[in-house]
Amino acid sequence: MPKLFFHILKVVILVAVVVVGLNVYVIKTAESGIVAEYTGAEGMDAMEFRPVAEEGPGAPDAGNEPGSADNRAGELAAAQKPESDGEESGLDDTNSKASPAESKSSAADPPLTEAVAIEAIGEAEVKRLKSIQPQCILVLGASVKADGTPSAMLRDRLETAIVLYHSGVASKLLLSGDNGQTVYNEVESMKKYAVKAGVPEGDIFLDHAGFSTYESIYRAQYIFQVDSMIVVTQKYHLYRTLYGCRKMGIDALGVSAAQDTYSGQELREVREILARDKDCIKWIFKPEPTFLGDAIPISGSGTATH
Repeated sequence: MPKLFFHILKVVILVAVVVVGLNVYVIKTAESGIVAEYTGAEGMDAMEFRPVAEEGPGAPDAGNEPGSADNRAGELAAAQKPESDGEESGLDDTNSKASPAESKSSAADPPLTEAVAIEAIGEAEVKRLKSIQPQCILVLGASVKADGTPSAMLRDRLETAIVLYHSGVASKLLLSGDNGQTVYNEVESMKKYAVKAGVPEGDIFLDHAGFSTYESIYRAQYIFQVDSMIVVTQKYHLYRTLYGCRKMGIDALGVSAAQDTYSGQELREVREILARDKDCIKWIFKPEPTFLGDAIPISGSGTATH
């Protein structure tokens, strides 16, 4: 019995070392690609990007200050903040700990011009994001509510991407999510939100088969022929995403969307540890995603994907 226990203990320790080791490897490989974090607590009504400390060439100036939280986004500020948040495709929905007040706009609110958006992000951050000449901004899907509107987590990703778009970082949005059933359509919800925020439909590409992070990245390169892009998702999820981009040969930088405190985040973090290990192994073998198809170059019009 003691021998059996000892062997089991050795196996458990070995598995733990592998799991932790792969996670550290993924995080260390990808962390330098995270440029900024969106921390506005009231969405577009309190835009604020906090630079993420960087080391090495291309890092933002240490003394750069984030944009003022007083900047507003005109029509975008009228969007309501949903009460429930979502998780990336394939994971459970949970309720947000807090229900931010509905954003309000008035005729006095300035429009979300390029200058306002750049100020919200920070000139140094915009410059670094533009340095890779991104072809698009990839927004990874998350759950939508029963009425078809974005969950809080997905809404935060979309708001971040919209500000980046209006800042001139990239001229196209690539919205990738789950549309595996006729009754459930993440990308249509995402598109409607972006259009309402003033993004022309021709600048919006929809990936209806982005069933997972792995598939979204694979299809971005294979279907949409993306070689460089900005990725928007929550920070805990960005490490795995940016790591995958590198393995797929995509030059990518990340911006974290983190306006709200999401309930269930502890469980989400644990799941992400296992997901990083899973994707790390998948990127070694690169199995084909569920669906491929004909190429739809990101350089064209996005309406063909609608």
